[in-house]
Amino acid sequence: MSGCGPADDGRTRLRRLGQAHALAQTGDGAFYVTSAAYLVGLGWSPVRVGILLALCWGAGALLSRRVGRLADRHGLVATSAATLGCCAAGLLGLALGGEPALVAGAFLVYASGQSAWGGLRAALVQAAADPAAAVTERARLQSIGNGAVAVGAAVGGLALGLGEIGALRVVVAGDALLYLVTSLLVARGIRISAPAPTASAGRPVAGEAGRTTMPQLVATVAASVLYLYMPMLSVALPLMITNASGVPRWTISACFLANTLGVMAMQRRVAIRVATAERTRHALLTGAALLATSSGLLWTTLLGHRLAPALIALGLGAGIVTQVLGEVRFAVGAWDLGYRLAPTSGTAAWQATYGAAVPIARSAGPAVLAPLAGFELGWIVPAGLFLAGGIAMATVVAPGSVRRPGSARDVRPAGSRR
Repeated sequence: MSGCGPADDGRTRLRRLGQAHALAQTGDGAFYVTSAAYLVGLGWSPVRVGILLALCWGAGALLSRRVGRLADRHGLVATSAATLGCCAAGLLGLALGGEPALVAGAFLVYASGQSAWGGLRAALVQAAADPAAAVTERARLQSIGNGAVAVGAAVGGLALGLGEIGALRVVVAGDALLYLVTSLLVARGIRISAPAPTASAGRPVAGEAGRTTMPQLVATVAASVLYLYMPMLSVALPLMITNASGVPRWTISACFLANTLGVMAMQRRVAIRVATAERTRHALLTGAALLATSSGLLWTTLLGHRLAPALIALGLGAGIVTQVLGEVRFAVGAWDLGYRLAPTSGTAAWQATYGAAVPIARSAGPAVLAPLAGFELGWIVPAGLFLAGGIAMATVVAPGSVRRPGSARDVRPAGSRR
C-alpha cells in the first residue's frame, strides 16, 4: 500500500512542477534582460534583432499546437521534457555564437520550445490538479515565476553592468543549464499515464483531430490582443521613458520591479475569488477595463513638456498600479476560461493553442506599439484593443460551464507505489 493518498500525490507533483517552473523562469529572467545586448554584441543590428524576435516568436506560436497534439498522442510528461530539452539546446547554440544563420536557428529552437512549454505547463496543471483548484494552482505558479524572473533579472543586470560579451555569454549558457535541469526534473519527478484509448486503432480520439470550435478561436484571438500588455511594458513604456524629458532612466527598472512584486502579492488572492462562470466574465471585463485605463495613464510620460515632473511621476505610478490590477484579473479570467473551454480529450493540443496567444502578442506587439510610443494620443489604440478583447472573451463564457479535468488523470510522482 502507498503511504500517501491522492491528495498527497497531487501536492507532490504540483510542488515539483513549481520547482521546475522556478528554475526555468530564473534563467529566462536573466536572458530577457540580456538577450538583445548579447545579440548586438554578436554583431546584430537592433533592427535585425527586432525582426529575429518577431519571426521566432511567431513561428513558436504556429508550432505550439503541433507540439500539444504530440503530447496528447505520445505522453504529456515526455513531450514536456523533450520541449524543455529543446529550449536548452537552443540556448546552448546561442551561447556558442557563430554564423548569423546558426544564431537565428538556435533562437528559433529556443522560442519554439518556450512557446510550447507555456501550453504544456497549463495542461500539466489541468491533469495534476483537481478542477476546482486548477486556477489557484496556475496563480501559484505565476507568483513563483514572477519571483524567479526578478531574481534572474537581477543577475542579468549584473552581467549587463560588466559590459563584456563574455559575461552575457555566461548568462545564456546558464539559462541553458537551468532548462536542462528543468527537463530532467519534469521527466523524473512527474508521472502521467497515457489516457485510455476511446477510439478504434488508427483513428484520432474526439477532440484530438485538430478542430477548433468558434468559442475557442474567439478566446485565443482575444487573448492574443489582451496579452499586448506584455510588450506595452517591455517595449512601449521603456521607449516612452527613454524619449521623455525629465524622466530618469532608472524608472524603467522601478516599473518592472513594481509590476513583479504587485503580481506576486495579488495573483493568488484574486484567483481564489474566481470560481463561477459569472465571476470569470466579471474578471475578464474588469481586467480589460483596467488595462485600458493603465495605457492612458502610462502615456502621460510623453507630457513632460506640459506637466510638472511630480504629475508625470504620479501618472506613471498610477499607471503601473492600474496595470497590475488589470493584469491579475485578466490572467485569472483567461486561465479559468481556458479550462472551461477545454475538450474532453486532446487537452494538451487545446492548451498549447490557447497558450500560443502569448508568443503571438510578443511577436506582433513591438510592431503595433513601438510606433505609438512617440505620440501623445497613441494610448487610444491599445486601450481600444484591450476593451474589445475583454468584451470578446467575456461573450464566450457559457453560463453554467465548468472547468474540465485533464485527459490524463492518473498522475503519480516518481517512485510512488500504489
